[in-house]
Amino acid sequence: MRILIVDDEAGVLQALMAIVKAMPGHDVRVAASAQKAHEHATALGGVDLLITDVVMEPTDGFTLRAEMQQLHPALQAIFISGYDLSEYAEQTAGTPVLAKPVDADALRKEIENAAARLAAPAPAPVAVQAAVPVAVPVAVPVESVPARVR
Repeated sequence: MRILIVDDEAGVLQALMAIVKAMPGHDVRVAASAQKAHEHATALGGVDLLITDVVMEPTDGFTLRAEMQQLHPALQAIFISGYDLSEYAEQTAGTPVLAKPVDADALRKEIENAAARLAAPAPAPVAVQAAVPVAVPVAVPVESVPARVR
């Protein structure tokens, strides 16, 4: 899995990198800015999992995720933050949020969950049958039927 970790704090990047690098089978890159994150995503040929802080300047984690999802629609994300994000329920819906300092076991669990979602087969398209028109008899008053037909 191609994992991109983005945080503007060098200490946090190092700690997260150590946790993720201990998990085999992942290509991991770190970035301290959205610009560097996009460069890494391009170099990787895409990103499967974005682990990002929410509060960063000039691009916040919500915006970064949206930008990355436009380029990589299957992208999974994990938000990390030292702030209470309860007021951002709409932006965090369906995305795990881990509090700083990040618990290593919780992060590993969320990475495994993201890998499982990526490995799950896409739902099969549902065939929709078109409605078949059915002739419905309509009563017509005798006076409106032409004399030749009667």
